[in-house]
Amino acid sequence: MAREPRRPRLRSTARQPGRYWTIVSTHTMNDFQAGAVAAMLPYFVSEQHYTYAAAAGLTTASTALSAVSQPVFGWLSDRFGLRWFTLVGMLVAALGVALTGWTAGNYWVTWALIAIAGLGAAAFHPPASVAAKLTGGSPNRAMSTFATGGNLGMAIAPVGVGLTVGLLGLRATPLLLLPTFAIALLYLRVERRSRAAEASATARPSGAWGAGPGATAPAGEPEPADPGAGEGSAPLRATLEPEPEPEPEPEPAPGPAPAPGPTGGSTAIGLPVDLWRPFAVLLCAISLWSLSYIGTRSFIALRAIEVYGVDDNAGTLLLGVYSAAGALGTFCGGFLADRFGRLRVLPVGYLSSAALTLLFLVMPTFPLAVVVAGALGFCLFMPFSLHTTLSHTYLPRHLATASGATLGMSMTVGGLFTPVFGAIADRSSEPVNFWGFAGALVAGAGVLLTLRERRA
Repeated sequence: MAREPRRPRLRSTARQPGRYWTIVSTHTMNDFQAGAVAAMLPYFVSEQHYTYAAAAGLTTASTALSAVSQPVFGWLSDRFGLRWFTLVGMLVAALGVALTGWTAGNYWVTWALIAIAGLGAAAFHPPASVAAKLTGGSPNRAMSTFATGGNLGMAIAPVGVGLTVGLLGLRATPLLLLPTFAIALLYLRVERRSRAAEASATARPSGAWGAGPGATAPAGEPEPADPGAGEGSAPLRATLEPEPEPEPEPEPAPGPAPAPGPTGGSTAIGLPVDLWRPFAVLLCAISLWSLSYIGTRSFIALRAIEVYGVDDNAGTLLLGVYSAAGALGTFCGGFLADRFGRLRVLPVGYLSSAALTLLFLVMPTFPLAVVVAGALGFCLFMPFSLHTTLSHTYLPRHLATASGATLGMSMTVGGLFTPVFGAIADRSSEPVNFWGFAGALVAGAGVLLTLRERRA
């Protein structure tokens, strides 16, 4: 009987700080592109005279196709271990956004470029999030820091747009490529060293890895226990490597190779089964969060410009505060979850964000509106990384698929409905949109209250 070819393997690389922080930095530049699209919307409106509905359509281009394709990229990453998606996805996203300033006079070409950028961002997220989980220690903190890197990218994007488009006009967008290229070179250097170390470890004779300090187990052999690996380390290793057989163990009879496991390694031994039903419920909550997140990111600066009479640069400043506070909220979310539990922090983040969304509408001055926008960003993003870590507990055998689906759903509903809200904003001066954003968050909190943490 022919032996089935094995899929590419993902070895556990727990506690590799250099590689982990490089992956975080690529997330910063990948999500910088989505933040740049949001920050450029006021300039598209003022320079190219796009309507609010047309500007919101660019948000849909950035998010909808990306969201739909992200679970597909997650499945591909689980099956084939496509680490190169991380670099290529980030570069495609950056190139798409960088060219939009030169095509702004043709709306549909601009729309297509932003859609391509969204596909690049979608390809990036699943393999990068799994790599971050495997190299960052405690899952909640590792994923919150990784997600914070993305939020930081969205936070600094308005600054980058202000220093380029704000000063030189939309044709200056290619300058936004410079930091992404720098991070790409850093990523290539670190990955080259990492692969060389893995190849060296694989080439060592059996047993040599225990010969001295700092040695590494060759491929296919169990690594010594890491007492500091943090929550979730054992299941991850079980996902990626076969468990050591008890002694004595007879040699297996010749036959077909074991079926590949969900992350491209051997069959996962001892892992709990996937729980698809609570995972689907979690996706429902995330879809409601998405509507509020994408909606506020798209309209909060435009609303401030309209109500307070400030210029585009002031609107960009408010969006930057909102995004920077979101990065801080994402970072704190992981620590709060470790202290109080994910399913306590999640609904609190949703409900406090709903209250702040409505509070933003009644601020009498622009400085107070900036303060409330910052508080809203903090609370809205507290649940962001927890969506992913909770999904990993429900689908322990399909980590990249879980990442792709949760991150994709974070964009889907919001991206699809943003043009609807843009059309409403064009026809009404009333803040109907923001009432809808708040209502979605309240409904999402209700959905989350039906979930339970997985105990086994």
